[in-house]
Amino acid sequence: MKFTNLRFRAVAAGVAAAGAVAAGSLAVTAGPAQAALSGSSIVSIAKRELADTSRNYEYGTNCSYYGGVVFGWPSCGGSGRPGWGGGTSDYAWCAAFAKYVWREAGVTSYMKDVNGFAASFKNYGQSHGTWHPRGSYTPQPGDAVVFDNDSDPKIDHVGIVTSVSGSTVNTIEGNSSDRVASRSYSTSDSSIVGYTTAYGLGAASGGFGDYSGDGVSDVIGLQAGTADLIMYKGNGTNTVTSPVQIGNNWSNFDAILRPGDFDGDGVEDLIGRNKTDNNLYLFHGKGAATPAAPVKIGNNWANLDQLTAPGDFDGDGNPDIIARNTATNDLLLYRGNGKGGFIDSREIGSGWGNMDLIMSPGDFTGDGKPDVLARSATDHNLYLYTGDGTDLSTYGVVGSNWSVMRTIIGAGDLNNDGNNDIIAYNNNDADIYLYTGKGDGHIGSHYTIGNNWSSFTTIL
Repeated sequence: MKFTNLRFRAVAAGVAAAGAVAAGSLAVTAGPAQAALSGSSIVSIAKRELADTSRNYEYGTNCSYYGGVVFGWPSCGGSGRPGWGGGTSDYAWCAAFAKYVWREAGVTSYMKDVNGFAASFKNYGQSHGTWHPRGSYTPQPGDAVVFDNDSDPKIDHVGIVTSVSGSTVNTIEGNSSDRVASRSYSTSDSSIVGYTTAYGLGAASGGFGDYSGDGVSDVIGLQAGTADLIMYKGNGTNTVTSPVQIGNNWSNFDAILRPGDFDGDGVEDLIGRNKTDNNLYLFHGKGAATPAAPVKIGNNWANLDQLTAPGDFDGDGNPDIIARNTATNDLLLYRGNGKGGFIDSREIGSGWGNMDLIMSPGDFTGDGKPDVLARSATDHNLYLYTGDGTDLSTYGVVGSNWSVMRTIIGAGDLNNDGNNDIIAYNNNDADIYLYTGKGDGHIGSHYTIGNNWSSFTTIL
């Protein structure tokens, strides 16, 4: 990842090789494996192909790079286009392009179910529980969108959703006017049949943040006076909606996390550390309703602080937790097993004692792997540490003088542009700010999305 206009230094908080560590006991069982995946990584691949003039078009009739490399269609490109396949009206290549983008971004599960027909994307979604008919769902970046352009009814085209803005869905599609092209539609366009999400994309893979289950990230706060848990639903823009109470009597929890779908039931969960017994508890999520009663998943987490939920850090398909050991100042990865517990823990960084805020925005650089942001207690700058699925590597300054921020958290993709964002609480005015991610490790514009949040002790 190239950071433009960022100041680099040798890594002061040296990153150690991964190894087993004992800091807070946990349940150890094996979970299923799957590659790391995020909507932003899918969009990044689609944009890359859109810009690649060496292959973003067809040659002759339906002769494409994607048909050859994905499905091995008959050679048609001659000596100038080795590997290109297709070449007749039987080889429309929109599905080849969409499958190529998914595959390059890390989609691995059930990909054999996607063939050269656009309808196979709907079949894939229906078979694996990721199909969403038009009108019942807010499309997400990275989704495959399928079309019936002639109302026969027969699905005859497919593209990749890159972003949604209000009632407009933006796409990149192969074989659109014989090339890779960007398009925009109304979300109510009758030619859109529906959307399929790649299996494994969502809360468990870094695209976390949608607690309510409506397809848009949300903000949750713990209110000091009442100890109620309050949810502000995102609406796909740079704002949030009116508050909804989703829990009460949370005063005993001094750390609350949103790990994504931690138990594998398809709904985002909550994790809290009880300051009375210092144990870690899982609250099974129920969408917009009050979460289920807590289940203990860890003993004696008193020596851990700066708990954060990065999504799927290690790339096995299950969300994980990161925490700092206050005795050693090591940064620890607790690997989730996808069933509501942990596989093990390992060290991913040493010398983190100088950081007074540590959090993960999920995948902030667009490479499909979750990253970590940390604020230095010395210079008050915000640093980005890039994750590689095993450790944290080089970092760059992404924000200067963040000393006025009491809290900095990952927001998921709150404004629905395909990139993960961050939220910060400003001590000076008690307002909540959305800092939009640009998908390349940089912070974009910021917006005030909440006024006078001084009554909230925790924001997640």
